[in-house]
Amino acid sequence: MEVKINLNGFEDISNFIDEINNNIKSDVDAIRDSQVVDARSFLGIVSLATTYIKVRINSDDDSEISTFAKICRKYEV
Repeated sequence: MEVKINLNGFEDISNFIDEINNNIKSDVDAIRDSQVVDARSFLGIVSLATTYIKVRINSDDDSEISTFAKICRKYEV
């Protein structure tokens, strides 16, 4: 599952990462153009230097995908 989100500032980035780290066990990527970074990494997301990014969960677990979607809804574009 891939979602376009808007992380508007350091507080949003920090909150998003905390929610991912506390609720998702699978890998989550943050993507901008051809750059892909670990979405659990504050510096990785900041290095994308944009407020709009795509995030992708790499999981087949329906429960985890549902939780990921719920987290992303807070930041969805």
